Order: sequence, then structure tokens, then C-alpha cells
Amino acid sequence: MRHCTVRCQHCDINYSYQASGEGCHEPTNDKDYCPECKQAIIDALAKIPKKFGKSTMKIGVPPEYIFHLKEKREAEKDPKGLHMKRVFACLYDWENGEHEVVGDVNGDGNTPHFFYHYWPSEPEEMSVTLEVEKDLKTNEVIGYWGNDVNQQIRGITLPEIPEFSEEERTRLIELHRVPLDPNYDPEKKNTFTTEMRDDLSKFSGLYYLDYKYDDKKIDTNDE
Repeated sequence: MRHCTVRCQHCDINYSYQASGEGCHEPTNDKDYCPECKQAIIDALAKIPKKFGKSTMKIGVPPEYIFHLKEKREAEKDPKGLHMKRVFACLYDWENGEHEVVGDVNGDGNTPHFFYHYWPSEPEEMSVTLEVEKDLKTNEVIGYWGNDVNQQIRGITLPEIPEFSEEERTRLIELHRVPLDPNYDPEKKNTFTTEMRDDLSKFSGLYYLDYKYDDKKIDTNDE
């Protein structure tokens, strides 16, 4: 948790701004305006309805194309550069003992991010979505969602999907397939193990730090 003393850009009072930790996402916690001025801004803007919003749209892009893009983006990386990866929360299937794979990848040309998710045992069943801008009054999709209005592309134009040979398609799909563990016992689905904790942390960025655990089992009971 980090607190910073800053000056309000409206009333010029010095106040404490919480830059991280529990509570930093409170509406009135702002690095530019003190809580009193920030609340006045919130109340004023509440009277003006939003005109546009971000939504998701599912698209029919084959999984082999997404895997192809992932390979292409990896090959384009500068080996000496600083690499960062966006982390998404995922689901965990207690019945089958597998985690969902969730991620995004840049498309070619003017196509923005593709967001995807699939179960490792069934990569061919991948679901792909785009973030789009929607007119909240007419519910009409206007175009891709972008932070910079000048870079937004009006209208949705899907990329031309290259044709993959059956051999290449199989390679891309099977490269990302992880068979279900035949020794997984669904009767123990409510028992956290250190391996399951590490598995969830690696793929979803979620850390179960509030659990007490030993080398074999995490105890979730309050003491």
C-alpha cells in the first residue's frame, strides 16, 4: 500500500492519495482531485448519460488462425527487448481438473486485439471475441473499441483468414492440446493442493495468499 501527498488541481488543498493497495479503487480516490472535489465531479457527471460504451462481440475465427497469430507475434519479438504479457483471470473445471486458457493477440494490419478462451483438452472449441464500440441509445455496433479515437476504425471488417492445410491445422491445434489427467479424482474437487495453487497462479495471475497450506494440502478452514 502506497500513499502520496499531492495537491488538488481545483481547490489547491494538500491531500493523501492512495496509489496502491486495498481501497485504492474507491471512486473519490484520485491523483488529481481531493475527495471533496472528486465527489463534486462524480455528482455532476452523473447527470449526463453515457452515449457510447464498450461491448464484446463473438466472431467466427477458427482457432488455428489465432494460434498462427500467436506464433507470428512471438517470432516478431526483439530478443533483446523488454517483453510484457497481459494476464487474464480464468475458470477452473473442478469436475475434470483443468484450467481455462484465456488470452489476447494482435491481428494483422488494422485488425485490433482478438480475445480468446478455450479448455486445453478441447482447443478446437476456442471462442474468439472482439471489443467493440456500441451506441447505447440505438444498441448499434459502430466499430472497434480503441482508447485513441483517431485510431479507431469505423465498421467491423474481419481479416481475410488464410487457408491452412489439414496438416498445418492439426499441428497448430495439437500443439496446444493438453489431455485430461486420467488420475484426477473429482471426489477431491474441493481440496486445494499446492500444485493446483501454482497451476492457477501461473495461468490466471490469481494467488491464494490467504490460505494456510503445507506441502500436500491447503487448509481453507478458519482457525
